[in-house]
Amino acid sequence: MIMNDRINTMAPRGQVIAVGMNDELLASISNQLPNELHLEHLLGPQRLKQQVDQGLLQCDAVLLAPSIEDPIETSRQVHRFDKTIPIIILTALKSFDELRLSIMFSPLLGSEVVPWRSDDLSRLPQAIATAVERHQQRRKYLDNIASVQPKLGNLELSQPEVGHYLDRLLNQAPIGVVSLDSRGCILATNPQASRLLGISEKQALGTALVDYFKAEGHDRLTNLLTRSCVAQIFGSKPEVFERASSGNMVRNLEASASPIAYKGERRGYMVILQDVTERVRAAQQKQKNDALMRTLSSALEQAADSVMITDAERIIEYVNPAFESLTGYTKDEAIGRKTYFLRSGLHDQAFYGKLWETISSGGVYRGVLVNRKKDGREYHEEKTITALRNAEGKVTHYVSTGRDITDRLNAEKAISQHQTELAHVSRLSTLGEMTSGLAHELNQPLCAITTYAQTCLRVISSEYDKKAKLRYGLEQVVKQAELAGGILKRLRNFSRKRVIPKRRVDLRHIVNEVATLSDSELKDNNIVLSIEQGEGQLQTVADPIQIEQVLLNLLRNSIDAMADVPPDRKKILLQLSKISNREIKATLSDCGHGCSEDIVEWLFEPFYTTKLNGLGIGLGISQSIIESHGGRLYLEENSSTGAAFSFTLPTVEASVEESLIEEGVAVS
Repeated sequence: MIMNDRINTMAPRGQVIAVGMNDELLASISNQLPNELHLEHLLGPQRLKQQVDQGLLQCDAVLLAPSIEDPIETSRQVHRFDKTIPIIILTALKSFDELRLSIMFSPLLGSEVVPWRSDDLSRLPQAIATAVERHQQRRKYLDNIASVQPKLGNLELSQPEVGHYLDRLLNQAPIGVVSLDSRGCILATNPQASRLLGISEKQALGTALVDYFKAEGHDRLTNLLTRSCVAQIFGSKPEVFERASSGNMVRNLEASASPIAYKGERRGYMVILQDVTERVRAAQQKQKNDALMRTLSSALEQAADSVMITDAERIIEYVNPAFESLTGYTKDEAIGRKTYFLRSGLHDQAFYGKLWETISSGGVYRGVLVNRKKDGREYHEEKTITALRNAEGKVTHYVSTGRDITDRLNAEKAISQHQTELAHVSRLSTLGEMTSGLAHELNQPLCAITTYAQTCLRVISSEYDKKAKLRYGLEQVVKQAELAGGILKRLRNFSRKRVIPKRRVDLRHIVNEVATLSDSELKDNNIVLSIEQGEGQLQTVADPIQIEQVLLNLLRNSIDAMADVPPDRKKILLQLSKISNREIKATLSDCGHGCSEDIVEWLFEPFYTTKLNGLGIGLGISQSIIESHGGRLYLEENSSTGAAFSFTLPTVEASVEESLIEEGVAVS
């Protein structure tokens, strides 16, 4: 034990215990303390605990060094022994706010625990002296109550004016004071005790104190009274009890007991009551908050998605195990660094500028980022970034969650390539079924070319004026050749395998191309095709050849459905419309026999067909094409007098917005 080494001829008026101080800090504090304060040093919390356990702790204040590993638990041990002892905890500036909150919500701590910045030692001696004086006054007040109470009966008889004075003293006390006989029955209460117990003093007289508390606390209160008889040896530790109440309002009262004598040698107890409801609630709320934080922490640690939390300057403060697995960086390698080290270089500065503008203004970023792992491999991450704000609305942190979608994108790419192959097979199949009509359509311009060429030859051999007739004949040859070339060009475009990049197209133009391509087949089957062009803009972003394939497939299905209907019913209606600012629609209706109920649910299944020579891939491929364009293909109407198939496509505006989202650009 190290004592204050200053010579003091007078007995010290105050006792201060310092715990865990180094020699330099201890000397600095000791030299500045007033002479009347005596400073005792304990090497560590264990020595302090020994004094508490043995009931030997005698001091007016406790000073804890910054090096104490768990100052809150050390303070709890002191306050379990005596809540009136002031405790000052020295702490570094960076830990000051956190320690203050911990003290505020810590159970079993009184109001006499304060944090103190270790860089502000100049004002510390005065704070210690004030705390010592406050503790001594409080102990003197409580000791006076305990010592005077046993003599009240005699004093009231011998010195009425003193009894009156003590009654006034007890009546003004901010704490509840209850006198009990040896059986625990109430002899007297002051006004504060009556308020805390919810009764009047007259009603309380002669009743058992335990009756005013819930049944589960009766045994503890009885034990508290019993233990108070040896308090001078082992120390008195107050306990908290729930007051019995008929309503839903629960009050928590802290009770401490001392033995007293009254009316001569008769013995009883004095119980001090204090309302600690708010403190208990704060402790319970802290426990709930701690449990919730443990749950949230566990959820983050076990989440399948990567989680990264940065401060307002984008410096990483937390990453979960999923982040480590995804990026290859450990927590120690990531925490403390800015997020730039994850960038792949595929996104430009404008992209990141737009991203941070979105989240810093209160928006939520959702998009796909291409980042780079520790081993250099790129990966696609579907990411959401949100800003966290404090009570003043200032951004303090950013929370980023993400998942690796590289495998999914590769799978989607493979599926897309496979669907392209199937679509090509479907187009070739459709061309094969259209061979007869196409041959007839090509035969007309070829025959015309032959006829006009032969006429030109005869004109050359004749003796008449040749110039005008030759010009006319050759012009017709060119015209018919261009017509045949146009037919062949459409066939080549329709049958080719490569994918045409999506571009802005007008649905009306696609419909006209399909009508021209199927004109001969419609004529051969004596079918009338009517087209309602609709109003307004009907533009979308699409691969026109694929949309032509869908329309041609639906059109040929309608032609087949009307093979055996009367001539006056052989009609097909193709309607175009704009159903909203985000969707356009095409509906193809025929007058056939419709689809039977047993095949409706199988219409879009691959390789299911009702045609004798069909492959069963037309509708399935068509559905995949429309869905890849962001639309829907469905059977809208069905009856015994016909069927109507419809598909939707996004407008140009909706397509552009979706494209921006896929590219990782936030859209507000």
